[in-house]
Amino acid sequence: MTRYLIAFLTDVDVAVVFESVASGDVDATLAAWMPVTHKEFYENLKDNFIDLDPNLKGAKIGIVVPDRAKSLKSSN
Repeated sequence: MTRYLIAFLTDVDVAVVFESVASGDVDATLAAWMPVTHKEFYENLKDNFIDLDPNLKGAKIGIVVPDRAKSLKSSN
C-alpha cells in the first residue's frame, strides 16, 4: 500500500512568517520579497535567522492586465 503525506497550506500574514522563521517554529520561507517589500520585517529580525540569498533574481511585483485594457476608460 502506498501512503502519501498531504500538506495543507494556509495563507498567513508576512509578520507571522518572519517571526516563525526567526523563532525556529518553521525551517524556511521562500515568500520574502526583498529588498523593498518586506525590508522592515527583515531588518527587525535578521539577527535571528540565516539569509541564504535570493532564490529568484530579477523577479518583479506588480499588476498585470491584458493589452485590451488599454482601451478601457476610467470610471472616474
